[in-house]
Amino acid sequence: MIRNSLIFLVILLPLSACKNNNIEIIGKLTNPFKDEYIYLDELRASALVTIDSALIGEDGIFSFTIRGKTPAFYLLKTDETNFLTMLLEPGEAVEINASHDSLNFPGSVKGSRGTELMAEYNRKLSKTISSLSGLREIYLANVGTPELPLVMERLDSTARTYLDDISSYTKKYIDENLSSLVALTALYQQVAPGEYVLNPQRDLEYFIKVDSSLYSLYPDYEP
Repeated sequence: MIRNSLIFLVILLPLSACKNNNIEIIGKLTNPFKDEYIYLDELRASALVTIDSALIGEDGIFSFTIRGKTPAFYLLKTDETNFLTMLLEPGEAVEINASHDSLNFPGSVKGSRGTELMAEYNRKLSKTISSLSGLREIYLANVGTPELPLVMERLDSTARTYLDDISSYTKKYIDENLSSLVALTALYQQVAPGEYVLNPQRDLEYFIKVDSSLYSLYPDYEP
C-alpha cells in the first residue's frame, strides 16, 4: 500500500508542477463581432510574438491556456489599436470583462495582480490626459480674444497641477510596487507623444531605484 502511494505521488508531482506553470485566461467581451478572433502576443526581448489566437464566441467568451516559467508581459488584442497589456505569472487564472472596442480599459480584471495594477494606473493616466485635453479646448476657444494672455496663464498653472499630480501618483505607484515588473512600465508612461510623466534627468533616482530592485529579482529579464 505504501509503495503504491509513493508511485502515485511520483506521478502526481510532475502533473502538479505542469499545472502550476499554466496561465489561464478567461474573458468576456460585450457586443462581439461575429466570427472574430482575439490574439495573445508575448513581449520578448526584441519583438512582440503572437503565441495563440481564439475565436470569440457569440456570447463574447474566449479563453487561453499557456505555459509560463517567469512573469512576462502579454498583449491581448483584437487588432493593433485595441489591446490590453497584461503582466502574467505562472499559476495565475485570469478573468477579464471588457467592452469589445475598449480592451485597454477593462470593466474588471481578476486573478492577476500585475494586470490589475496596470489597469488601475491606466485609468488614472487616462483621466489626466482627458483633463489636459480639456485645457486645450479652453485655449482654442479663447484664441484671438483679449483675455487670451490671462487664460493662458491660468491654463499653464492648472496643467502644471495635473502634471505634478500624475508625477506624484506615479512615484508612489513605483514605491509601492518595486518588486513587480509594473514598476518598469510606469517609468515610460506619456501624457502626450514625447511628453513623459517621469523625466530621466529630473527623476533619475526612480530610474536607478527600479533598475536596482528589478535586477536583483529578475537578473535574466530582458525588457
